[in-house]
Amino acid sequence: MKKITLLFSMFIIMTCFLGFKIIASPNLQRQQNTKLYENKTYNVLLQYNKDWKLNPQYTERYEGKNGFFQISASTGENTKIDEVVKDEINHLLKPYGSNPRITNETIQGQEARLIIPSNDQNKEFKNQAELIVKYPKPIKINNETYYYFILWADKNNIQEISKTIKFLT
Repeated sequence: MKKITLLFSMFIIMTCFLGFKIIASPNLQRQQNTKLYENKTYNVLLQYNKDWKLNPQYTERYEGKNGFFQISASTGENTKIDEVVKDEINHLLKPYGSNPRITNETIQGQEARLIIPSNDQNKEFKNQAELIVKYPKPIKINNETYYYFILWADKNNIQEISKTIKFLT
């Protein structure tokens, strides 16, 4: 009887172990297809597609066949995040088309807004979407204070990238 109980217990443990490996594997696959990007100037790290390369024609832009990302920051002392969003979508060039979709997000406990372009977005913007995140603590770059982190990426990749954002302390 002890042998049967021991054998059954080992079967249960192995099943749980294998089940855990199967559940964990998609996450491991995603990590294998990404690189870690760290930028101490913008106080952020994130993961991006390992096949994307730095485009020397831009500041902090990585791109490849299936997408891109670029980072920046925005001033905005005493400016609400929705005002920053309004300024972005109402820009003279209408970078997100005439009717972008805006969703409220939380990134690492911080207030954020995701701007997804409408179908009439100008093709020159290459499906660009934008994520605006309030910094946990304002940062300084060249004696200028910034209150918002900006991530531009193609609309097919921005949400996956946004899930990996970590602000450096």
